[in-house]
Amino acid sequence: MRESLFRAAQQGEWHTTEERVGQRQSPRRTREVWEGSWQRLEPLQPSGPPPDGAVVAWLYPRRTAAIIDRANCADRFLRADPQYRVVTEHFLDGDESPLSNREEKLLLFCPFDAAMDRLTCTEQGQLAVHGRRIDVVASEMTVGYLARAGHTPHPARPQEGTLAPRLDGFRTRFVNGTGITLLKAAQLALGAREHEALSRLGVAVPDFALAWTREEIREAVLPWLADRQGVVLRPFAASRGAGVTFLGPNDVLPRAQAIDRAVDELEHSVLRAYGQTAPYPVTVSPFVESMKLDGRVCDLRMFVTADPETSGLRALPGMVRTASQPFSIRGEFDAAMCSSSFSGTADHQARAGLQSLPLTAPHVQAALRLTGEDLVRLGQAASLLWAAAVADARQRSDGPVPFAYGSVDFLLTDDGRAWPIEMNGANVGAHSCVHPLFVDAFPIAMCAALKDCGF
Repeated sequence: MRESLFRAAQQGEWHTTEERVGQRQSPRRTREVWEGSWQRLEPLQPSGPPPDGAVVAWLYPRRTAAIIDRANCADRFLRADPQYRVVTEHFLDGDESPLSNREEKLLLFCPFDAAMDRLTCTEQGQLAVHGRRIDVVASEMTVGYLARAGHTPHPARPQEGTLAPRLDGFRTRFVNGTGITLLKAAQLALGAREHEALSRLGVAVPDFALAWTREEIREAVLPWLADRQGVVLRPFAASRGAGVTFLGPNDVLPRAQAIDRAVDELEHSVLRAYGQTAPYPVTVSPFVESMKLDGRVCDLRMFVTADPETSGLRALPGMVRTASQPFSIRGEFDAAMCSSSFSGTADHQARAGLQSLPLTAPHVQAALRLTGEDLVRLGQAASLLWAAAVADARQRSDGPVPFAYGSVDFLLTDDGRAWPIEMNGANVGAHSCVHPLFVDAFPIAMCAALKDCGF
């Protein structure tokens, strides 16, 4: 069964991040962040045994390096319970479906798009594949794919309180089932609520608006452009930079026309990435100009994993990513020079210049003017944000909300502040960017989260 995982992992992209990033991380600095970032998270009550014929869905974005990370986590799960049969898309395409034996435990390991064509969802929120009940899904980002595929409705305009989409209407459970990774506005709202605690750690949160139509995007964008600020548009339930669009204050086009062009670009990008053009609601926020490395904007990633032994969350330093083009060298204010995401630009020639650097390496810390204490504070901020998100979701949910791992991406500005711009959940990859001594934290945390669901 583990060979099926290995074959699936071979279908993805690969980056030499372990050699170029993970092995160059400082083990001492990594441990300092790991030990100094602990944040209490109340353990869940033990669940009963899984039902007979349990199905665990482990879905991943096709042709990405993230397949390897998921395969590593799934491999540890199978080692603990080898009775699960691995079902890949190749089995699903066969004449004899392995789903027919309803007493056999299954681990569905396949790309999101392959699963969506075969999924159904009842009014009660029970997912099924070819009529076979799915009990737990190892990533909450699946809900975004379900909404785009028409299996579940898009989120409605929020009432008073949290902006995070509710996931407690599902009978199928989702690891990291907070809903917060689906909507950048919910993440920024959480940061604003935790302003006092974050400010003590040197962290600030940008303003934002939530737009449900093109007209609402225009209304939100115009004041920032008039104030000579750039603007970022980010769609619902997207990852790896898909749909992230930038508007500059010096565009040669009239502003209304420039905004329409940007929204067209956003919609087309979402269509290319996911096969459906369903970007709303869109999070609108001012562009925060980061410090530069070699003239390029950059961000850094702090991973956050559950630590089952201590009933808490801990952070792990990841990579620093730079944009593919130096900032302001082009006449346009575009993704190639404003985004550090691996897929933030369709300019393949520019992508050859993308860099991923080890955050804890001495020369990278020096370039970013970060001390060891600064790294610990960033780890504390990342753990704090995820602990608050999970605690909120548990208060609103009628079932368990397990947490495995996630991350927070920060921008650093020249005034010394850090800005959390994105929270990624169990959909996040690039685990090999952490020091190799700590990579096992991800599969350990995922297996513990599934155990919290009764698996």
